[in-house]
Amino acid sequence: MRHIIHILVLVISITCSTTLSIDATHRSKLPPFSCGISSTPPSRPYPFCDAALPVRERARDLISRLTLDEKISQLVNKAAAIPRLGVPYYQWWSEALHGVAVATGVENGVKFDGIIEAATSFPQVILTASTFDADLWYRIAKVIGTEARAIYNEGQAIGLTFWSPNINIFRDPRWGRGQETPGEDPLLTAKYATSFVRGLQGDSFEGGALKDGHLQVSACCKHFTAYDLDRWEGYNRFTFNAQVTKQDLADTYQPPFKGCIEEGKASGIMCAYNLVNGVPNCADYNLLTKTARGEWGFEGLVVCFCFYFCFRVFLNRLTLFGGFGMDVNCGSYLGNYTKSAVLKGTVSVSDIDRALENLFSVRMRLGLFNGPPSGTYGKLGHADVCSPEHQELALEVARQGIVLLKNEGNLLPLPKAKKGSLAVIGPNANVSKVLLGNYHGPPCMTITPLQGLMSYVEDVKFEQGCDTVNCSSVDVKRAVELAKSVDHVVLVMGLNQEREKEDLDRDDLVLPGKQQSLIMSVAKAAKKPVVLVLLCGGPVDVSFAKNEPKIGSILWAGYPGQSGGRAVAEIIFGDYNPGGRLTMTWYPQDFIKIPMTDMRMRADPSSGYPGRTYRFYKGEKVFEFGYGLSYTTYSYKFVSVSQSKLDLKTSSSASNLGYVAVQELGSGSCDMARVSVIVSVENEGEIAGKHPVLLFLRSAQSGSGGPMKQLVGFQTVRTDAKEKVSVEFSVSPCEHFSRANEDGEMVIESGDGSLVPLLKIHISPQKKNHNQNMRHLIHYIIPLTLAITISLILTFNNISPKPLPPFSCSPTTPSTASLPFCDARLPVERRARDLVGRLTLDEKIGQLVNKAAAIPRLGIPYYEWWSEALHGVAMAAGVENGFSFNGTIRAATSFPQVILTSATFDAQLWYKIAKATGEEGRAIYNAGEATGMTMWSPNINIFRDPRWGRGQETPGEDPLVASRYAVAFVRGLQGDAFEGGRLSNDGRLLLSACCKHLTAYDLDHWKGIHRFTFNAQVTKQDMADTFQPPFKSCIQEGKASGIMCAYNLVNGVPSCADRHLLTETARKEWGFDGYIVSDCDAVSLIHEKQNYTDSHEDAVAAVLKAGMDLNCGSYLSDHAKSAVEKGKLSESDIDRALHNLFSVRMRLGLFDGNSKTQAHSNLRHNDVVCTSDHQQLALTAARDGIVLLKNSQNLLPLSTSSTKTLAVIGPNADNTETLVGNYAGPPCSPITLLQGLKRYAKKTVFHRGCDPAGCDYDGAEGVAGSADYVVVVVGLSQGDESEEMDREGLELPREQAVLVERVAAVARSPVVVVVMCGGGVDVSFARDDERIGGILWAGYPGEGGGRAVAEIIFGHHNPGGRLPMTWYPQDFTKIPMSNMRMRPDLESGYPGRTYRFYQGEKVFEFGYGLSYSNYTYKFVSVSQSKLNLKTSSPTENNSKLEKKLGFVRVSDIGLDSCHKAGFSALVSVVNEGSMVGKHPVLLFFRRDQGRFDAPIKQLVGFRTVRLEGNEREDVEFEVDPCQHFASADEDGVMVIELGLHFLVVGDQEFSITINV
Repeated sequence: MRHIIHILVLVISITCSTTLSIDATHRSKLPPFSCGISSTPPSRPYPFCDAALPVRERARDLISRLTLDEKISQLVNKAAAIPRLGVPYYQWWSEALHGVAVATGVENGVKFDGIIEAATSFPQVILTASTFDADLWYRIAKVIGTEARAIYNEGQAIGLTFWSPNINIFRDPRWGRGQETPGEDPLLTAKYATSFVRGLQGDSFEGGALKDGHLQVSACCKHFTAYDLDRWEGYNRFTFNAQVTKQDLADTYQPPFKGCIEEGKASGIMCAYNLVNGVPNCADYNLLTKTARGEWGFEGLVVCFCFYFCFRVFLNRLTLFGGFGMDVNCGSYLGNYTKSAVLKGTVSVSDIDRALENLFSVRMRLGLFNGPPSGTYGKLGHADVCSPEHQELALEVARQGIVLLKNEGNLLPLPKAKKGSLAVIGPNANVSKVLLGNYHGPPCMTITPLQGLMSYVEDVKFEQGCDTVNCSSVDVKRAVELAKSVDHVVLVMGLNQEREKEDLDRDDLVLPGKQQSLIMSVAKAAKKPVVLVLLCGGPVDVSFAKNEPKIGSILWAGYPGQSGGRAVAEIIFGDYNPGGRLTMTWYPQDFIKIPMTDMRMRADPSSGYPGRTYRFYKGEKVFEFGYGLSYTTYSYKFVSVSQSKLDLKTSSSASNLGYVAVQELGSGSCDMARVSVIVSVENEGEIAGKHPVLLFLRSAQSGSGGPMKQLVGFQTVRTDAKEKVSVEFSVSPCEHFSRANEDGEMVIESGDGSLVPLLKIHISPQKKNHNQNMRHLIHYIIPLTLAITISLILTFNNISPKPLPPFSCSPTTPSTASLPFCDARLPVERRARDLVGRLTLDEKIGQLVNKAAAIPRLGIPYYEWWSEALHGVAMAAGVENGFSFNGTIRAATSFPQVILTSATFDAQLWYKIAKATGEEGRAIYNAGEATGMTMWSPNINIFRDPRWGRGQETPGEDPLVASRYAVAFVRGLQGDAFEGGRLSNDGRLLLSACCKHLTAYDLDHWKGIHRFTFNAQVTKQDMADTFQPPFKSCIQEGKASGIMCAYNLVNGVPSCADRHLLTETARKEWGFDGYIVSDCDAVSLIHEKQNYTDSHEDAVAAVLKAGMDLNCGSYLSDHAKSAVEKGKLSESDIDRALHNLFSVRMRLGLFDGNSKTQAHSNLRHNDVVCTSDHQQLALTAARDGIVLLKNSQNLLPLSTSSTKTLAVIGPNADNTETLVGNYAGPPCSPITLLQGLKRYAKKTVFHRGCDPAGCDYDGAEGVAGSADYVVVVVGLSQGDESEEMDREGLELPREQAVLVERVAAVARSPVVVVVMCGGGVDVSFARDDERIGGILWAGYPGEGGGRAVAEIIFGHHNPGGRLPMTWYPQDFTKIPMSNMRMRPDLESGYPGRTYRFYQGEKVFEFGYGLSYSNYTYKFVSVSQSKLNLKTSSPTENNSKLEKKLGFVRVSDIGLDSCHKAGFSALVSVVNEGSMVGKHPVLLFFRRDQGRFDAPIKQLVGFRTVRLEGNEREDVEFEVDPCQHFASADEDGVMVIELGLHFLVVGDQEFSITINV
């Protein structure tokens, strides 16, 4: 048999060689090139064809000759030909990850369709990296570059730019693309990048040998940056926002790219799909231009990830291309829209020229503008592809990379007994494709593990065991019988590209399906311990095999390339001594409890977060980084260290922070500090071997945020048996002993003691006679280590203290501690006046903007006024505000979006949510991870029109609900009692709440009308009884310390310049005593867009004189001084504003000295942020808010016992971003609807149905037709409704409606539809369809939303939410959104708005909501059925006139009479069902025959009760006629109509007569 295999391999080799031996002169076509002598049209005379000129000069000449359309055509990967200049079509996209490759399913630059049909396929990168052999990596890349150039020369390629290597950090073992990377260590990855780039581009191993910068091919390092999640539990790389600390970015994610650019001199980098800290990578100026080009000196091209712009359609301006540094778009977006952007002025032609200079420079460096191929590269042809030398190198790499993980009793190597018998079992044993991994080309030849093993043993029997690698079906009996019959068993198991790949991350870390069961059955049946071979990219938890005596050996072979089967066989039978060492930690299955989305590298013991990678991970491991066994034993010894004492000179005084910044040492000091470490390595065994020697730096303490240990260097040595060799490492303390601090600055830490001071480093400032007490010592202990690794131990004795939150008036600052503004015993008003009086005009002006400048001379720190807390502590997307979540605190409890919370009609719950948010915000500030505590929440505008994109942020359409919400939320956030009136210590605040947006703001961007310039025409009547009541309550009852004025004008006056609104009404009439802030950049609009003032200075004067205090933006800081100098503004106007501003900061305790002594200093993030209580509260809010809109035939709740198979279909089913709505922070533990439903059904099958690329209706129907029940999750997202984006229609996106209808048509049972949205949607088609049995509205339900929906669907919670807004039909969109009228107009057919006035068809009405119970009501008692209101009118004639008109003015009744007129209404509520439930009871008031312009009905009160089955409870409502029965007349005067009225609850009414 062995001879047969050898003959087979020989035939394959001969065939390949024969195929590739055709003479190069018989090329079918020449490769594309420009500037040939015979070019048509001739282009040789042009300077861009003159190879003697500098490349960039040539590129600029070519660009200058192009038209705009020609320029734009070059900005995409498929760069169009320019025939008039002889420039051919060029494809920028080619792949060379581990051999010249093709990208599956797309056209790229290389085709294997001619004389060359294959290329050498090396092992997948993760296995290659395990060799720890940089020279080998270089040789691989050199071969790939040679073969790529040869293929191009043969006319089978249209590009020489290869988008490789992938040098992202393998941060999480579940990542499907981790296999493409060198692993988890930054140093290793950086060295791999340098070696690979140099080899691919044709440089020398040492670098610096590229002649005139000319390239063999172009290398592109990807994906820049912090990209390591593709698709996991609803998160998608297209939209994932990676929250990365500056610390982790500096010493983990960025070093490989820095090495690629600075050392490797890569000619390309690719920016990634994802966002990092809210900014898309391809639109990040700091990343692409300041860092890559400016700091690291990058001179090549920047390409965006493929189809990037298609998934970033919300970035509707191409300024991101023009201004941020990207050059070429993989896709067509720039080709489609750049010209329009130029015409609109958002992109300049010079921006395009900058990009083209980078692009054409690379093509010229490739020689593509030098005529036909010539020189060394021009001679390469098909004979240089798949050569024997190249294939031998692929075999050598696989041999060196394979890692021996277990070898109990020296089971391996197996004896070479020809007469023995061997069983080879497993789904990966004889599949060629699995050898190659992803991004591969057709290999020259392949040898599977089965084929390789057959060359050693004559009697080899094979059994696949599993149907596929998924192993859903397994033939254990046959496998066991085979194992019993042979001498030895080799099991070949693992993963493949169906389990891990691009766009597919894993959900677990165990072997698929029944693989483990098969392995254990075979192992127990076998005569001898078995050998387990694992083919996989990411690690697998094989603890069971590691601990099982019957499994004697484990080999990890990665995806070992075309010769992988031969390499495995040679190791198993001892023809090669394994030496590979793991380049990534192998974690246990329990690790999957950590969300893949948590980007933190460092551990957080307080929260139980264990950290990531060997450098920081504190948890159990299956195998650790660097682990790998051999058939021999190696021992180590430190021979010498070149320096025993280092004196590092700093350029400034060393601080007391316990570390020194590397940049302070300077390159000279760093070079002088280099240490040469020589280690002897001895092979004590009987067999030769290659062995990677790894040198680590290990920290004795890791509390400072530094790694527990980190790789310093590595070298691979070959030793014969008993041979000893010496290995020298050059160690740079500045590079190898440094780590990043929290600001991302590389530092070396100091200490003042050690156990064994073998090596001392003194850090001292460059000053004469410097104080010896300022000297810091770092001690290194070098132990003799006889284990696998060699360690340098760094001791840390002084750990840098965690930064305190910003505060003023520290007792340690004598210059200010005694000043009156620092005396916390004085009234806030006096303290604020004192402080303002000490400021210069410039200092005062610096405080008028949200980014309030520090005033160092008075010890006042920088303060950020802008923070968000709409439904949890949040961030504002794309801007820097007070909370960033980029430190140790990476999440906060994310409650449901406000519109859903409002549906609970539970004021106590609203208060609890705000209180929890306030505590979390204060705790984050106390931890030093925030720069402000003024939260610009809540949004209490009336949800007047269902199309408004921000309606989701509001409590709904009813003024009473919005008012009650405002009061409850403000009291909770500010630390008051639920009843109010309990703010302690002179009004001290937990956080500051800010009610927004005053006033009549409810249009963002609709059909060309924009909030920045919209003039809302509002009647006095609507203003008085609809738009203003929530703000009045917010101020008078909630005692909010802030309000925000809106962008828009109201009746021709900008809200922020309306003195009547801000001063006469808010401050004087309502008694507001806080600060007033503009919406962001609203002040600039007053002059620049609204043309309300003649100058900048007039606009500044207008807002400050109107009563505004603070500008979100920079306008006041830019123009206030000029306004003062021109006499348009007095300094006293500024002082008034500053008095309000500093008063709030003082009420927050920010001028009371060290925060540890303050009222809320006891709040620690470990105790309050993301606690189980707060997450339970978020779940409760979602449960209680979700509204059951339809439940035909009592379809819901579903039975868990009868639901064996559940189909979950829809684009919103597994999307965590949709859960949280807008203005959200990173949630603690989001649960999607799919995840929630999986807990209940025995089998859950998911199909997305529709995604941005389109809909798969057939696939969805197939899933639906095979399930017992179907849940379809549809609705909207922030791409449909959000700030700056109002809707034009009210229907579901058309493709979703089709999805629902088609799924309902094939489902076995009526389907359940879950609608996620903020504004109402016309789902009348579903309401009226018998095939749709249930409809749930889930809003944007927050982090617990998926669980809440599932609990309701399966009956673990009884739904009780009721709609806080009317759901209108699509026909409602005929009404212009810009029409602000609330009241109907019968003459024009205008139907009015909201349940109070709207006279038209509804899909669902305000207050609608079903339950699994039936609730009945009855009026038990009403204390007054006849009200005689006494007026205090000055004349009897007035009273008679009012009576004749049928109403009385509330102002004429007087407070005393209003109070006496109050009465109570007692309503009994009975739960007639058997299921416990929470139920909001809504009490309305309606008139028998009211004025036409009076509300049809209006809410009087609401209470939520919890009732057991068949339980009754009496609910009492306190009714205030002056408040609850009043509405406004045309003059905005509140009046009460006389005559017959009704209290209404459910279907019960109680009549009340009102007389004067």
